[in-house]
Amino acid sequence: MADASAPDTAVSAALDDLDPFALLDVESARVDRFFSALRGDGWSRPTRCAGWTVRDLLGHLAAVEEYDLACLDDRLDELFARAQAAEVEELDDFNAWGVRERAHLPAADLLDRWRADNAEFRRRMRERGRGGTLTTSVGPYPVGLQAFHLACEYATHADDLDAPVRPEEEPGRTRWRARFTRFALRENECPVSVTPAGMENIVRCGDEVFVLTDAELVAAGVRRLPAAHPLPPHVRDALTCLA
Repeated sequence: MADASAPDTAVSAALDDLDPFALLDVESARVDRFFSALRGDGWSRPTRCAGWTVRDLLGHLAAVEEYDLACLDDRLDELFARAQAAEVEELDDFNAWGVRERAHLPAADLLDRWRADNAEFRRRMRERGRGGTLTTSVGPYPVGLQAFHLACEYATHADDLDAPVRPEEEPGRTRWRARFTRFALRENECPVSVTPAGMENIVRCGDEVFVLTDAELVAAGVRRLPAAHPLPPHVRDALTCLA
């Protein structure tokens, strides 16, 4: 889920030249194209999400859209009551529960349901407007920033699926994701400071200083840095803001 505490307006203003609804449209379409092209055993392939197949990840995204629509409809209490009845308490359990609830559906039917809910959510978010608010699990939150969070989530899961990204769009895609990662670190008051320096980032964690590329910062923010990367575990934890 893509919730955070109330943002600092001065911090969020740094994103004003980006259109979060357009970014969410692009990443949703990328995932849709990937799923729509799958055949046969493609649904059972593993993904970058440990323990989840491609089919499981579709189930997760369908559950994400159920949550998203519940936010717009002020029905979170109803959704969380169902989760509590299923003895779901932690976020990871909530995500796993969402996948289990949809495991009985044929992939084609689940894809149709996800596609319809995703389209409805994006349309209604645009109608509410960037300056509007919606209910989330942590209280009212700006619609525009929630769209950024979800665009980032969809981009992350597109990469988890190894969905194609055209070479010409990769630089811009990485730039906006790095910008939003820096925003999310400040929004969540993570114990680290990150200063952009061209296509790199100066990361300060206590007295330690590291340099990460934009792509590495994006991966760190969603806890997707490779195990072999030299960044120490405590810095990885400090940079995790969108996972």
